[in-house]
Amino acid sequence: MREVSPFDITGNVFDMIFNGKAILTVKKGDIVNSMTISWGALGYLWKKPTATMYLRPQRYTCQLLMDCDFYTLSFLGSKYEKEIEYIGRHSGKDVDKYKETGLTAKESGEYAYIDEADTVIFCRKMYTSQVDIGCAAQYMQETLEKDMYPNKDNHYMIYGEITKVLKK
Repeated sequence: MREVSPFDITGNVFDMIFNGKAILTVKKGDIVNSMTISWGALGYLWKKPTATMYLRPQRYTCQLLMDCDFYTLSFLGSKYEKEIEYIGRHSGKDVDKYKETGLTAKESGEYAYIDEADTVIFCRKMYTSQVDIGCAAQYMQETLEKDMYPNKDNHYMIYGEITKVLKK
């Protein structure tokens, strides 16, 4: 893999994230865990290129990420559709996702990522906040409360500075 600038990320980021082809990976001490994500954004904040993820508080990966500052986004593409789906449907508390899928969690300092990825975005956490329905536009509040957060398990918004990007 070769390092590229965050400004040289190519492809349709909506497809990369929304269609479930992104895997968020966190390393906390000896624990490495990944989850599939489909809510996120790439952008620019506070004069830094950023990746923003939205995670439910009950997700094991979210719990790990609350205690550390680094995460990666690995983009595998449709070739690994079954593996991506498996990672999204099972908890790392219960199974070894890498053993079950054959994917490789590669560690690099404070980071871990999926070695089979075509693109890996390395991020350092810079801001975390839980979604506050009261801050949403008035017309959205009832819908969010009823359809998105009936159990009051509002997503965490995690903004990370993109520190490095690797591409095959």
